Amino acid sequence: MIDLLRWYLAIEIIGLVAWPLCWRLCANLADRGYGLSKALGLLLVCYTLWVSSSFGFLGNDLGGILASLLTVAGLSLWALRRSGQDGRPFRTWTRENSRLIFFSEGLFLVAYIAWAIFRAYDPAIAGTEKPMEFAFLNGILRSDRFPPLDPWLSGYAISYYYFGYVMLAVLTRLSGVPSAVGFNLGLASWFALTVLGAFSVTYSLMNAGRGAVERRLLPALLGPLFVAFLGNLEGLFEVLHSRGIGSPAFYHWLDVKNLDTAPVTSRWLPMDTWWWWRASRVIQDRDLLGRSIGIQPIDEFPFFSFLLGDMHPHVLALPFVLLAIGLGLNLALHGRQPTADNGQHYVLRNTHYALRITYCVLRNLVFDAWPMAWTGVLLYALALGALGFLNTWDFPIYLFLVAMAFGLRRAMESGLRRADEDVPPLALRLSSIIGDVLRVGVILGVLGFLLYLPFYLGFSSQAGGILPNLIFPTRLHQFVLMFGVFLVMLLGFLLTLTARLGWEEVLRRSLEWVPLTLGTPIAIAALAALLLQVTPGGRSFLQSVFARPEVREQIGDLSTGQLLMTIAMVRLRTPGTTLLLAVGLAWVLGLLRVRLDRPREHAADPITGYVLVMVGTALLLTFAVEWVYLKDTFGVRMNTVFKFYYQAWVLMALSSAYAVARIWRAEDGGRKTEDEERRTESEEGLSPSVYRLSSVVFILLSVVLVAAGLVYTIAGAYSKANGFRGEATLDGIVHLRRYQPDDAAAIDWLQVNIKGAPVLLEAPGGSYSPYNRISMATGLPTLLGWDGHELQWRGDRYGELTAGRPEAIERIYRTARGQELIDLMRAWDVEYLYVGSLEREKYHLTQASISRFEQTLWKVYENETVRIYRRPGPLEEDR
Repeated sequence: MIDLLRWYLAIEIIGLVAWPLCWRLCANLADRGYGLSKALGLLLVCYTLWVSSSFGFLGNDLGGILASLLTVAGLSLWALRRSGQDGRPFRTWTRENSRLIFFSEGLFLVAYIAWAIFRAYDPAIAGTEKPMEFAFLNGILRSDRFPPLDPWLSGYAISYYYFGYVMLAVLTRLSGVPSAVGFNLGLASWFALTVLGAFSVTYSLMNAGRGAVERRLLPALLGPLFVAFLGNLEGLFEVLHSRGIGSPAFYHWLDVKNLDTAPVTSRWLPMDTWWWWRASRVIQDRDLLGRSIGIQPIDEFPFFSFLLGDMHPHVLALPFVLLAIGLGLNLALHGRQPTADNGQHYVLRNTHYALRITYCVLRNLVFDAWPMAWTGVLLYALALGALGFLNTWDFPIYLFLVAMAFGLRRAMESGLRRADEDVPPLALRLSSIIGDVLRVGVILGVLGFLLYLPFYLGFSSQAGGILPNLIFPTRLHQFVLMFGVFLVMLLGFLLTLTARLGWEEVLRRSLEWVPLTLGTPIAIAALAALLLQVTPGGRSFLQSVFARPEVREQIGDLSTGQLLMTIAMVRLRTPGTTLLLAVGLAWVLGLLRVRLDRPREHAADPITGYVLVMVGTALLLTFAVEWVYLKDTFGVRMNTVFKFYYQAWVLMALSSAYAVARIWRAEDGGRKTEDEERRTESEEGLSPSVYRLSSVVFILLSVVLVAAGLVYTIAGAYSKANGFRGEATLDGIVHLRRYQPDDAAAIDWLQVNIKGAPVLLEAPGGSYSPYNRISMATGLPTLLGWDGHELQWRGDRYGELTAGRPEAIERIYRTARGQELIDLMRAWDVEYLYVGSLEREKYHLTQASISRFEQTLWKVYENETVRIYRRPGPLEEDR
């Protein structure tokens, strides 16, 4: 209980020190960014620590954390002073919005405690990626500087996007909790940060233009409900299949791997242990012979991720993804002229003259249209660049979203001209807007990269370019299984907006885009296929692919032309998802075009424009993986689908929350702003009775679909927590204490008695094996850990970096004795040798063979099955 409280207080302190700065930065959001301030504070404190430690100014210790915290607090106080009137506007806003603040804090606390309780019934840091993530956390805690040491490849730094683990380590050290407890509290707090961030963005979407008294809190809960709690529709069919409802032919057609062979128990709750896993594998790719391929796409969604309990980068990035979305909304709502308490046009008083000149030049050449001064630019670049360090795939996605939000703001400005001013022609406005969007995107991208340059200098990626996806189209019913809840809600939103803007005009504009949305990906895939055939690198890659036995079996003696015809037939037989997404994208683009044709109407309703951009981005992400994927170690589109679908879920969820709330608000007759009254009147232009009936049907259908999605949430949580039976604990190595108590006792001893980061040799194992549990739990580096993961992180350099290590480990454990043993350990900088039950089993160590260690090394720890030896120093070898 005390650990739970200390961790919570650490997050609250970080959030409070960043709140005034967030209030200034997010001046256009309805909550002034209060729900995003904890994420922003955590980012700023950890960035300050990381960059200062990377350059040797601070240590990676409690003193460095406190110094970073004070730095952020100083920035907030400076921002508060710049708000004028001795911070009175800030205090006035806080007092007037106290209900929102208390509600937000209550929501965060409830989500935090609820998920901590869930983790207490499923605490083990075992299975899937958890050991790797725990090793990173402990490795960072063992490192005195950055980049941090890699516990599974001694002598080298982590080659992975590790910023999220820095954040976990900062909270672990600041709160003073053991890292095994901190891992589970990290999951609870990240879940709560995701819930709060989704609420903040949704609240601002729903309440833009409303005064504090008129704003509604409860409808904004749809955001966290859809983002963090909802499951996909696969869970419903799990329950129906377990109950025996539905024919075998239907489940065979559904083609969710292993669902049709799962046990039918006549019970509503599936009984096979990992049934909930299948919801993350609903997309099944099949080869040209119709066989399921070995490595299937991953289609995780946030609730599955939190249920699984892996602290993987896509999960660690979630609160900061929501921060980026909120910053994009803040930018889209920003008016050209600053208001009295806008807070984003910082005055450069008392700044060095040369810096003022430099700033003015940059502003005129680059940011003439940017509404903020240099501090706003840096904070935006810092927040977006952090995504590259947290989960690299997210950086370009949300850079695109923020740049498009800037484009919306520029389009809005053209609608804010005085009545006696002429609005420039659309072509002229578009060229100006596109130019500004490109400038802002490039500058924020470059700054976001440069601010995190030390990370990129030491980062090796497995990514090897872009490849065409020729034979794996997503089947429509599986796409609907994944996103069906949101697709229906967004369909209602687009229909409502089309009715408002005019069916004929929207249809005409949308049809103009169909050749582009459908033809462009086909052309790109064809060009990529051509380049593979005509370039030396492409031909080499194709030869390596065609040399595989499974590929030869599929293509046989087909010529290139016959192969292309076969691929075309595969595409033509499975057109559903491609057509749906192409038409959806064209529809969104058509709606945006109609709004640009009416700039003053667009200016009166910027929220709808931003939601359309979010919807369009989500559709674009899901459409992209139908045609291309990023080449990696796995050689298939598994990771590309995973990363793109995950962000599409977040964007669709927030957009759907806004869609439902907007249509419900129009239907319930509640108090509306003038803009909402105007929208409702035009939407009801269909006829009030038809609009009202369609709204009721939409709301009822949405309720049914949400209930269907929550089937997975409820059943999955109950199953994963084993019915909430057993002893509740947040200790992540409780499984070791129960089943390997001697290893657990040795880990406790090492944590207390071994300082710094000396190399401790233990038996290595393959990925997902129970080996490397000591380096995992202590952060002490070992010669070699999970080799498959190291291969992914190191790419082509893996062989070079690990050369000689497996052979040295074998010799040390099996044959080396006397001076040879000491020399081997010294050559590989091994200071401690661990001999436990796994080492005895793997290397067949008998008591006689262990005596080699007794005669040469110093025994520093012993229990029933574990011995730890230390290599003697030069002055100790003769003793």
